[in-house]
Amino acid sequence: KKTGGNPFYLNEFLKSLFEEGCFYYTTQWEFNFERVREKAVTENVVKFLTDRIEKLPFNTVAVLQTAACFGPDFDLGILSFITGIGEEPLFLELLPAFQEGFIIKTGHSARFIHERIRESILLKIEEKALVQIHFNIGIRLEKWAGNINSMEFMFNIVRHLNAAMTLITVPEEKLKLAWKNLKAAGKARTAAAYSDSLEF
Repeated sequence: KKTGGNPFYLNEFLKSLFEEGCFYYTTQWEFNFERVREKAVTENVVKFLTDRIEKLPFNTVAVLQTAACFGPDFDLGILSFITGIGEEPLFLELLPAFQEGFIIKTGHSARFIHERIRESILLKIEEKALVQIHFNIGIRLEKWAGNINSMEFMFNIVRHLNAAMTLITVPEEKLKLAWKNLKAAGKARTAAAYSDSLEF
């Protein structure tokens, strides 16, 4: 009832109950049902998740914020390049989030276990900071991609730079971004990705 039957929320709810001493083990499991009834997780799932995320180390949250701007899943190698953190130190920064079950590793990538988690992380980012993160991703991703002729990379680079348009004030850079948009739209149309072409 408290979690709407969602397995992830149920797991997180039980974790929080245990941490707050609502149930414990001596020679058998003991429950404080009155305290359990007082918990109202489903009234605001986002707040519940945000509260859990706030318990993570500051550096972990900072890396997760950049990762969340990529989307539901992200390449750890690219995230390492974007953040300027080596792959091993990056993994250590993300370790608390892995341990909490907020993200899971899939090969050389990772993904958020639930979209609500990603949304909660994005909600914690102030607007100016969010624009700066998109700008950094766009610039660094373009450097990382180099001469890779990938439509997906092009779309992602342009999307991030478009989200940071307020930071692009030099006329020459604005012109370059306009050209990138035109090029991306052309590739989208060629690939019959009409919904994507409308973004540029």
